[in-house]
Amino acid sequence: MQVESDLAVNDGEIHAGHGIWPDDLRRGIWPRSFAIWVLAVWIALLVIRPWEVLMPALADWRVERMYAIFAMIAVFVAGTPRIPVSHQSPGLFFWFIALTLSTACAIDRSLAWESYYVYLTVFIFYLAILSVIRTPYQLVFIVTCFVAVMAVYLGKSQWEYFFHGGHGFSMGVRRLQGMDTTYSHPNAVACSAALSLPFAFFLWKIRGRYTAEWPGLYRRCFPYAVIGYLVLAATSIFLTNSRSGIFAFALFVILAALGERGAGKLFYRILLGGILLAGIWIVLPADTKGRLANTWDPTSGPEAESAYVSGEGRVEGLKMGWKMYQQFPLAGVGLGNFLPYRKARLDGIPLVAHNTIGGVLGEMGTIGALAFTIFLAGAFLDCRKTRRLAEAYPNSTAEVLSRLAAACRNSLILLLFTGMFGDNQGRAQLYWVAAFCLLTRSFIERIDDDRDGMDYE
Repeated sequence: MQVESDLAVNDGEIHAGHGIWPDDLRRGIWPRSFAIWVLAVWIALLVIRPWEVLMPALADWRVERMYAIFAMIAVFVAGTPRIPVSHQSPGLFFWFIALTLSTACAIDRSLAWESYYVYLTVFIFYLAILSVIRTPYQLVFIVTCFVAVMAVYLGKSQWEYFFHGGHGFSMGVRRLQGMDTTYSHPNAVACSAALSLPFAFFLWKIRGRYTAEWPGLYRRCFPYAVIGYLVLAATSIFLTNSRSGIFAFALFVILAALGERGAGKLFYRILLGGILLAGIWIVLPADTKGRLANTWDPTSGPEAESAYVSGEGRVEGLKMGWKMYQQFPLAGVGLGNFLPYRKARLDGIPLVAHNTIGGVLGEMGTIGALAFTIFLAGAFLDCRKTRRLAEAYPNSTAEVLSRLAAACRNSLILLLFTGMFGDNQGRAQLYWVAAFCLLTRSFIERIDDDRDGMDYE
């Protein structure tokens, strides 16, 4: 009696043989599905946002809206839209209702509608991911596209930083900026880079299985490309001189170390992570060390007072969000209304919350906070379910899905951590990572159901 250890999902069917490689690839690497490429381009548009800086003329065409319509047409052509049911499904529905209610009850609906449109776009993208991706290979391929797009984004940003003086100067230090305008702030760039690190590390961990049927040149170059991206992302974080980004990088190292099973591997990873962080601290410039120390020492670092006030401003943003929640406990002041309401009726400061908790409470009230919590909890539960089911199938596609679920979980943890220093509830990455969580669970359950019905020879 022998049981195949490798399983693959292809067009809704699970079969033994080639790990995560389905039969519908060109040259063993490129998906034939047109809709998959539509998703890959959409990710590039959401990250790079070319209509903001690279090609401003595209803004007049509303290219992001036109592409969203085109993508949904592609989804219908590729197959009927579908939403796999999981723990996060009711949370997502509740979250959408909360956003709609917050918009309808907003103090200034004209401001709320613009924010509502942004959420609507990422929801459509979320549904497109669930509808188009049908195999584990396609899922990992889209993850690869995300990392590749981030490499372009960070590479271009560093090019401008080093060769064209494209940097900001605040808090007494030079700071790397993004190549767009929406997420060009150094803190936002650091956050984006940090959220991508778990996925790059995931690609490194599965490099052998993922590239096994690739052409030789691609297979040999892939590990170097992943290492190059990890270096690019890490250096980008430190070049931003973002305290939240640097602490998020340290948290990523800790999560990566704790993710290994077995006492020996765990000790080895923790030791290696500690050495890495200690080595980075030693080589950090004095200004950056001072910036980090300013988190707990108001007298440390360049422009120490301004840096400390910046940190205290986030606390004040949380307090203002709480005041708005007390005044409008059900649905908040409305999407996009935090800044104008705070300026006109609270402390007169024209700033947003700069933290996710204050932003959600102030703009969406109890309904929004509860819905957002349920949605995130559902995504974490999906990751947990995937990893639990995968324990029965070592050295198989299930193991790849388990590692991807761990990467999604770590990315969500980093998003929540950086959410203490910025408004992350509207980030597109949050929703496509949640979709990845749901898909990993969907695929692992299909593998589990198929294994239950397999005939053993």
